[in-house]
Amino acid sequence: MLYGQRVWVVRPVPKSEAAKLAEDLTQMTWCGCSGFEFAGFYLLNDSTSADGAQEYAIVRKANLKQVESVTFGWMSVKRALEYLQSLLDGSVELCNFKFQARPEQIQTPEEHGRCYLCM
Repeated sequence: MLYGQRVWVVRPVPKSEAAKLAEDLTQMTWCGCSGFEFAGFYLLNDSTSADGAQEYAIVRKANLKQVESVTFGWMSVKRALEYLQSLLDGSVELCNFKFQARPEQIQTPEEHGRCYLCM
C-alpha cells in the first residue's frame, strides 16, 4: 500500500453485482479515496493520481490486513471479473503485506463527506 495514511469512503457491492464492479473498476477512474466492500474484502484505491492506472489494495475486512495489490486499470473487464470471482470462491492466492488499515480509515459516505481527493 502506497498510501497508508489515506481515508477511504467504502461502498458495499453485493456479490450479485460482481460484473458491474468489474466494469466500474476497469472502465472508470475513481477518486483516490474510493473503496468498495466486496466478498469479505475492501478494495481500496491506492492509485498515485486520478489520471494514473487504477491500483487497488485488497484488504481483508475481518482483520484489515492487505493481502494483494491489483491494477484493475490494466485489466480487461473479463479478467477483472475472473479476479473478483476468485475472491468469491476463495481460489485467489493471497499474499501477506505489511500494511494494516486502521478502522478509522474505512468510512461510510456519510462519515466521509468530502476530502482533498474527492475534488
